[in-house]
Amino acid sequence: MKLDPLQYAVTDPIIDHDQANSSTSREVPPPKTYAEMHLKVGELVPIETIHNHYRPSMRLSGRIVGWVESNSLLLSIPLKAARTGMVKLNEQVLLRVFNGQNAYAFSTTVVKIEHFPFTYLHLTFPKKINALEVRSSARQQVNIPIILTQDGKEGMNSHILDINMTGASISTVDPLTDESPIRFTLHFDLHEVSFSLKLESHLRSSKVVQDKDGVSHHQSGLEFMNLEPNDRLILSSLLWKQMQLQMHPEPAVTLEKEVPQ
Repeated sequence: MKLDPLQYAVTDPIIDHDQANSSTSREVPPPKTYAEMHLKVGELVPIETIHNHYRPSMRLSGRIVGWVESNSLLLSIPLKAARTGMVKLNEQVLLRVFNGQNAYAFSTTVVKIEHFPFTYLHLTFPKKINALEVRSSARQQVNIPIILTQDGKEGMNSHILDINMTGASISTVDPLTDESPIRFTLHFDLHEVSFSLKLESHLRSSKVVQDKDGVSHHQSGLEFMNLEPNDRLILSSLLWKQMQLQMHPEPAVTLEKEVPQ
């Protein structure tokens, strides 16, 4: 199966989360011009090479140096990335951008690699920009097994009850503390691509509840910390697919229990 490099990024239509129980959907209008994404010189941009028969996809980060509308986009990259061949001439790459409200993705081609006065790429100007609206308040009910780590204690079994772009509600047997970060990893497949999303969070609320069998457990609200732009993009895609899974019986996302490190 040939995978569109943008398919697992942000090509899905957007459902109004305030009407999530209806089947009405709407697309986020893509920006008419590159400038409408409001990107700034010096902004960090995740770069991903496209998987092919010769090598797997590779990920690195670059910074925007500048652009000429409809002509070229310039991105600086680490010298090591160029020397080790992470990015090659005439290779197609995928760029993802998150501006706090919308997530964008577009493909471009490396037309030149310069090393003076620093290492940077000349990229073709994007012809098509895909957009996904990300609403932090939209919570998706799930039942995802995870293993927590806090205060050096590993192997605390838990599961996520619901999740959104800013945090999650989880259930544990033992209480958690708000004195140190809580870490866990989500493993899932999205459009036949495997992802591992490492999340760090703080405890924001906690209460004791009873399940239908009368067994007490702790239900805690977590707030995510230090999310990178690419993490936000992957998380938003997961939430969208989980919404699709709830609306339609055909599976859209495969979630796996975390394997302890």
